[in-house]
Amino acid sequence: MEGVIFELTIVIVIAAVLAMFGKLIRQPPIIAYLFTGILVGPLVFDLINSTEVMQAFAHMGVAFLLFIVGLNLDFRVLRDVGKISLISGFGSMALVSISTFFIAIGLLGLDSTSSLFLSIAFVFSSTVVVVKLLSDKNELETLHGRIALGILIVEDFVAAIALMVIPVIGAGDPSLIFLQIGKSIMLIGGVFLFSHLFLSRGLIGCSNI
Repeated sequence: MEGVIFELTIVIVIAAVLAMFGKLIRQPPIIAYLFTGILVGPLVFDLINSTEVMQAFAHMGVAFLLFIVGLNLDFRVLRDVGKISLISGFGSMALVSISTFFIAIGLLGLDSTSSLFLSIAFVFSSTVVVVKLLSDKNELETLHGRIALGILIVEDFVAAIALMVIPVIGAGDPSLIFLQIGKSIMLIGGVFLFSHLFLSRGLIGCSNI
């Protein structure tokens, strides 16, 4: 236990030092955290021995980052910049996925299923990184920040459906794929309907008490 605490202390100290240095050169802290992982990992100093514990902390860190993303993703952004977000989001996803698919088949020699998976993987931006960078720079309420958030919301919708559909693509049965897409849309729609009918009204009721 003492070894784990000591290793965690080293990680925090290095991250704090790099974050302060990053602040001096006006860089977001997430870059400092990334370099901290590189330094303490096996690629450089290999300071972490308890990989299971560090993986647990890593999972917690990702969970907190996703929590921050949830706090900052405002679906009312689509009302303000919905048209440009939809056009840009679907346009960029279509362009990247089609280009990646044909590059994977033509240049890398992959089969169609592997190329499809690769094209899907290249489509989605890292919502965690983008939102964290915009938040650190106080640019979430700017025009380009709101457009970026709108595009990320569109991509996250498609990503949620893709993550539910990908497991059944390998089966090769079109009926299963369409059934899974229908289930995904119904699940996402049900979540938003529940939040609109119950959660929002419950929060408004609590605020009025």
